[in-house]
Amino acid sequence: MTDFDRAYRENAELVYRYLFSLTRNADLAEEVTQQTFYEAIRHPGNYRGEAALSTYLCGIAGNLMKKELSRRARENHVPIEEMTDLPGEGSAEDAAMGNLSRQELFRRIHALPEKTREVVYLRLSGELPFSEIGAILGESETWARVTFYRAKQKLLEGGGV
Repeated sequence: MTDFDRAYRENAELVYRYLFSLTRNADLAEEVTQQTFYEAIRHPGNYRGEAALSTYLCGIAGNLMKKELSRRARENHVPIEEMTDLPGEGSAEDAAMGNLSRQELFRRIHALPEKTREVVYLRLSGELPFSEIGAILGESETWARVTFYRAKQKLLEGGGV
């Protein structure tokens, strides 16, 4: 049980930040963070040590969040215009994107293709290295690096898709 405690202490904040970056909903991010660790405990043999534990947990978290968002989307559609009350000042997004307002930045990020959007969120909010981003998304480190660079260029140019 002490291994689990250590794993939770070392990774819970990263998993939460990743999930929060995807949804901007603190309660949902906390709920799915807890589900992530529950699933990891339920299926301990699924982690084979091929990637960092944080990468494995973010993979679980991302899959759980997709399922939860799909379930909620079927129940209740919320337009992005209602999701623009974003917390925090001096965030990684602000530093990375300069003069863009947070609202405009997130509108542009939201317009990106799903995998590209996840790369941006993982890099900026999760502060993960490209090797882990690639592993989470089932791609290579080079793919993650190039995808992030291209997304950044699109965001700075004002495009999304």
